[in-house]
Amino acid sequence: PSNAAELLVPDRREAIASTNNLVSRLGRMLIGKIDDEKAKLMDGNRRIFDAINLRISDMERMLKSKFQILEAHNPERVLKQGYAILNGKLSVGNVVKITTFEKQIKAEIKEINERG
Repeated sequence: PSNAAELLVPDRREAIASTNNLVSRLGRMLIGKIDDEKAKLMDGNRRIFDAINLRISDMERMLKSKFQILEAHNPERVLKQGYAILNGKLSVGNVVKITTFEKQIKAEIKEINERG
């Protein structure tokens, strides 16, 4: 009868060892799953971060290009090249304002001729 009882009732130490082994394997699997999900999340965030950086770089290039266009058409730059800006109605006898890089001049129109 004691042999039959031993065969029917599992060894307590063996059951504990088996349970510990199972818990250990499940713990490793769970940690692996968590690491996988963390890697996916980090990879997704990296892609988002890279996309944002790319968009910022594109906008910086666009702004730099627009700034260069504005700078090329800056009236101060044109005046530095020796040109002048004339303000006023172009009629004989009228006074107009002429702006150069360094001076503002008022002049009376004495004569107007067609070009060409």
